Amino acid sequence: MISSFGLSNSVRGSALLCLFAACASMAKSPAPGVLRVAWLGADDAPSSLRLRELRHTLGKQAAVRSIASTLELAAAPDKPVVWPALKALEPHVVILDFAVPPDLGKVVPNYQAVVKNLLALPSGPEVIVCTRTGKPGAAAFNEAVRKFAKSGFAENIQLADFESVAADGALARMVLNCTQRPEDGATIHRGSQRTLEEIDRIYASMPPVSYVAPADHLRWLPRTVRVLRQGGTLRVVMLGDSIINDTSRSSWELLVERDYPKVHIVKITSVRGSTGCQWYKQPGRVHRFVLDHAPDLVIIGGISQGETVDSIRDVLQQIRSRSKADILLMTGPFGGIDPRQRASWEATRAKPYGTELRKLAERNKAGFLDLQAVWGKYVADSGQEVKWFM
Repeated sequence: MISSFGLSNSVRGSALLCLFAACASMAKSPAPGVLRVAWLGADDAPSSLRLRELRHTLGKQAAVRSIASTLELAAAPDKPVVWPALKALEPHVVILDFAVPPDLGKVVPNYQAVVKNLLALPSGPEVIVCTRTGKPGAAAFNEAVRKFAKSGFAENIQLADFESVAADGALARMVLNCTQRPEDGATIHRGSQRTLEEIDRIYASMPPVSYVAPADHLRWLPRTVRVLRQGGTLRVVMLGDSIINDTSRSSWELLVERDYPKVHIVKITSVRGSTGCQWYKQPGRVHRFVLDHAPDLVIIGGISQGETVDSIRDVLQQIRSRSKADILLMTGPFGGIDPRQRASWEATRAKPYGTELRKLAERNKAGFLDLQAVWGKYVADSGQEVKWFM
């Protein structure tokens, strides 16, 4: 038996995979969708070298803006050097690479002051703190930095320890897999959380997933189809609740990339537990959680929509008013009901939400995936008891 985490995510990811299977330092603001990174710290040779290497590795995937500062200066939010530039940039990631300060006793409280103010930025950036190498006092400074990073002061903190980990691409990978926490329990995560080897191992332990998509399933996903057929980058935003988060964690995009080797998928997962479009439709949230990432495809789903499509319609219209992205609407998975218990399953399927969601998709030329039906068929055909999936 495998965990429900790996299994359920993989089934949901399979449905998305099958859906696509029929298709073969800056003076101006970064372009929409570009990852915004603030480099805050020393203006010395080691820091400059790291900065150049990071920009080279990230290329056009990110705009890295350097703001020279000492730790002491950055810890004072009333100073005009640092904070206006950070507020204007609204970074997704902030990298702290300070030089060894003269007073090592103030390292931790100064880092706390810096991060406290960073977390107050509307973008809720992930903060990466770096150790130093080859400088007098570096050993004691690095111990203080590690102590701070592991103290649990904030969830957003990651440690780039250049004393113990080779710098070869490690910092860029941290940036590309960052997690923002902009407000009220919501997160925006980039990147994949599994490897292809892990995915293959999970699928090998499962009953096979069998799903035949409707003939017209890609009719209203023209941007997605074009990228799959011609190659290039496909930017996908997944919007919803913890169910969408789990679906994203299947890392379905790696399977699509394997089937379409000319395609690179940039996946952004914007989620908040037990939250549907009634929350995302509020002012500013569609921009922060969807449009700020310049998607080609927006996937909206989960089980927290309140069994109504009204708020989904509102979010869909907000997206359409400012973006040409494809939109895919999904029902939630089947839950704990055994689809082989005919009466209870038919009662679940008879609820109007799924039908209304399909109609909403048709009226607004959006894609539709009945994930509940896919899930239910899989469980019914698997030969396993429902509790095996929990």
